[in-house]
Amino acid sequence: MMIRFNRYILLVVFTLLSLNVWGQDKVAFDVEVPSHIIAGRPFRVVFSVNASAKNINFNAPSGLEVVYGPAVSSSSSMSIVNGKRSSSRTTSFTYTLLAEKEGNYVLPEAKVEVSGATYRTASRRITVFGADTDTEVNNGGANSSPSISAEDLYIVAIPSKTQVYEQEAVQITYKLYSRLENTQFSNFSFPDYEGFVQYVQDDGSQAYFEAEQVNGKLYYAATFHSVVLYPQRAGKLVIKPAEFEMVVSMPISNPKRDIFDAFFDNFQQLRKKIKTKPVTIDVKALPQPKPDNFSGAVGQYSLNMEVPTKVLKTNESFTMKMSLEGKGNIKLAKIPEPIFPEGFDTYDPKESDDTGVRGGETRGTRAKEYFAVPKHVGDFVIPAIPFTYFDPAKGQYETITLPETKVHVDKGEATDVSAVTGLSNKEDVKYLGKDIRYLKGSKRTTTLNKTNGTLYLVAYIALVVLLLVAILIDRKKEAYMADTASNRSRRAGKMARKYLKIAYQMRNKGEDSAYYEALLKGLSDFLSAKLHIPLSELSKENIATAMKERGASDELVEKAIQTLSTLEVARYSPSETEEREQLYDQAASVIDGVQKLKGK
Repeated sequence: MMIRFNRYILLVVFTLLSLNVWGQDKVAFDVEVPSHIIAGRPFRVVFSVNASAKNINFNAPSGLEVVYGPAVSSSSSMSIVNGKRSSSRTTSFTYTLLAEKEGNYVLPEAKVEVSGATYRTASRRITVFGADTDTEVNNGGANSSPSISAEDLYIVAIPSKTQVYEQEAVQITYKLYSRLENTQFSNFSFPDYEGFVQYVQDDGSQAYFEAEQVNGKLYYAATFHSVVLYPQRAGKLVIKPAEFEMVVSMPISNPKRDIFDAFFDNFQQLRKKIKTKPVTIDVKALPQPKPDNFSGAVGQYSLNMEVPTKVLKTNESFTMKMSLEGKGNIKLAKIPEPIFPEGFDTYDPKESDDTGVRGGETRGTRAKEYFAVPKHVGDFVIPAIPFTYFDPAKGQYETITLPETKVHVDKGEATDVSAVTGLSNKEDVKYLGKDIRYLKGSKRTTTLNKTNGTLYLVAYIALVVLLLVAILIDRKKEAYMADTASNRSRRAGKMARKYLKIAYQMRNKGEDSAYYEALLKGLSDFLSAKLHIPLSELSKENIATAMKERGASDELVEKAIQTLSTLEVARYSPSETEEREQLYDQAASVIDGVQKLKGK
């Protein structure tokens, strides 16, 4: 009995230990080292392990001297996600090395021990350039002030492409080249990228210098900023220069005044203003004719639909989820909407956005959940859903068609409905909106006297008049609903107020990005609906033309276009509180002004 009990204890202990091992994150041991360096210049090698570690085994190869190290540092963090607590710890070992001469070297693997297990890094190759005799900038002699030439320090804007289609991504990378070691940014100003929608990919917080040879000269080079741009119109679009102010610490070679000068280096801080050259992007128009269901999506996409159930009950919610996945102008792409049958009450969809800027593109998944409530029993068909996008790699339009969806609706509880396939009895039917109700016949008879007869006649005539008025109103309503553009135009104000309310809430929460997104979407959708311009064709020229046709003043036209342009830029660049409030007031003013324009 005791042996069996001990076996149970051992089994429990083994299980707990196993769970502890499985619950641990996988140990990762990495090395960070520049791939190109200059002989005679110290450089750092950092080994990092995502666990607690004390000892490291690393031997520098011949030709690379360890000047200092290892310097050991550790950090820890804790997070709680969905009620589950997790913690992480990182240990870093930093060496400072010096290359004695030029050549190619292999940095060997390092070893570290974590919880009794040994982990190794991969070996890394390093190219060492010979010391450049012209690396130091000419200081003009012993008694002259040092100077910085255009070759010593410059920045270039590098486009990933110079010829693209409308809405096709182009990445602009800003790279610093310096022959001076102590170089820092003091101030900078990037262009507003007029004609483009921009998304920042790298803000320079992780800039890393490496040695690079350009025209036989050695530079410290670092990529410090990159943006992904989507051109909004065809033609030659010019990206204006970015401007920078740099601060460089320069050594001063002066005659030694006394013995103490030998112990101190003299430096002078110089400021240098530099700017990039303009970049021209040749933007090609999308091929004509555009497909009827093309809504402006450009890139490579897939479209999926999720329908949890196809057997429903009246007055119960029905959900369809549309997921658009891919890369391109996905944030601007319009997710197609299903067309629900008559007798389905629809509600505002729920949107989700899991996209980001990676690899010179905006990529990820956007989804919309559509909700509807069936009011009648029967069999219904939701038509097939087409989605057309332009693939710039193929130079042609592609169409994805989701199949039609058949749903069956049974009678739910506490409902008064009839099958749409036919009426269940022959009694009179009263049609109120879209609800069908039966009028049961009365079995009671009434004897009318003369006075009651007169009142009955008056009431009868009044009912006839009311019936005629109701018929006229119903016909007007049908004509009103048939005019889709007019209907969207009438709903535009309500839709705009909804987004203004969302923007107001986001501003109070301090969520600037969501605030500008809501303002931009509200104003864009409002102008699209009110001016009868598809979102894919909502350009400055089309907005100006449509507004002037409706009698808008030049001031209102300019304000509408300027507000849209400012909102596009404001989403990705910080702005003051006063400017944020002004944008809100401007958007509201534009919406109010366009609302008052005469229809067309």
